[in-house]
Amino acid sequence: MTRRQFLLAGGTVAAATLLYGPFDAAAEATDSQVDEYTLRVGYSATESGSFRLRTRTYNASIPGPLMITRPGHTLRVKLINNLPENPAAVVPPGIDPINNRHAFNTTNLHLHGMQVIPHLFDPIGTVNPSASLIGLSSGQSLNYEFHLPKDHPSGLYWYHPHYHGSAGVQVVNGMAGLILVKGPIDEVPEIAAARDELLAIQNLKLNPLNAH
Repeated sequence: MTRRQFLLAGGTVAAATLLYGPFDAAAEATDSQVDEYTLRVGYSATESGSFRLRTRTYNASIPGPLMITRPGHTLRVKLINNLPENPAAVVPPGIDPINNRHAFNTTNLHLHGMQVIPHLFDPIGTVNPSASLIGLSSGQSLNYEFHLPKDHPSGLYWYHPHYHGSAGVQVVNGMAGLILVKGPIDEVPEIAAARDELLAIQNLKLNPLNAH
């Protein structure tokens, strides 16, 4: 793949992810106080112009599914890791394994910008700086529950993996998606009558597959 071909492919991917219209939500938000979604992490193929991309994704889509919730609701997300096992690897002497690339197929879930308890460390909500990160290996799943306060700001937020060592690789593969928090502003008649146009711009970093 030449640099020009790569840039053209990247532009096509970015353009394809600008609007959320073509992409399915992981589930439909309801009028109950609990909004439930399922995110399945795995490899999938995406067509981009004349290129076929194989990357890690949520629910086989780039960007990941749209999730919708409201202030005062509980956002319940089941994360399922269908990626293969991590290949055997040994960290070189003198290298901090936590903050260097490793365990590319281990994942977790982080809601970016939302006013909820972070579900990154075990136990959830701990302020212990030496607590271990939550990490789902191949074949594992975890039910996340995020409780939004009643005064949570309306707006557009996003989710992504945040396991140290693999987060960067997974995000540039396309593992990210939007969360729409609908609140009082959405009940204003003019806004309620308008159509949501959601932007999800992702910059994917890809390498060509070996011909063999």
